[in-house]
This record gives sequence, structure tokens and C-alpha cells, in this order.
Amino acid sequence: MVCMLAALSLVMPAWGLSVEDELAVGKSIMSDVRPFGLTTDPSLELIGNRLAAATTRRGLPWRFWVIEGLHYCDAFAAPGGLVFITRPYFEKLGDDETRSVPKLI
Repeated sequence: MVCMLAALSLVMPAWGLSVEDELAVGKSIMSDVRPFGLTTDPSLELIGNRLAAATTRRGLPWRFWVIEGLHYCDAFAAPGGLVFITRPYFEKLGDDETRSVPKLI
């Protein structure tokens, strides 16, 4: 699921938004999510950077975050190059899932 969401967000621009508007929407979403606690993870960054390198939207400042304070499995992408996954969902991903992401491209 997270692979599909991330892959779609990497190839499809936010409908009808300029890059500046897209970044503003992403910044607003980031301020809503930040209170739940955000961290980065080297393996998530590795996967994300491989996906970002394959996109036609290379000009976006791609960032990949683990949401620590939500205790259910979810992942989503926001306009402006922001991709989020909750800690429980991220921990459910096994080596097979994380290794296969670059091969999907």
C-alpha cells in the first residue's frame, strides 16, 4: 500500500496547483502532522530517494517521515513532496517489501 501511494505521489502532480501552491499546501499539512512526532529513518530515506530519483517531479524537495504518535497503520503523501508513514506500519514492512521498492520502478 505505501509503495503504491508513494509511487503515485512521485509521478502525479497535485491537480491544478502551481509548484508554489503545492509547497504551501504541503507546509500546512506538515504543521498538522508535526504534533504527532516526526522522525526520519535511514532505510525509509533510502527507499524514498530511489523513488524520488525515478519521478518526473525532481524539482520538489522530497522528504520522507515516520509519524511516531499515531498507533495505527497508515501512509500517505502530501503535495510538495512529503511522504508519511506511521511507525506501526513502517515496522510491519519486512526486508522483502523494502528491498522490492526500487525494483518496482
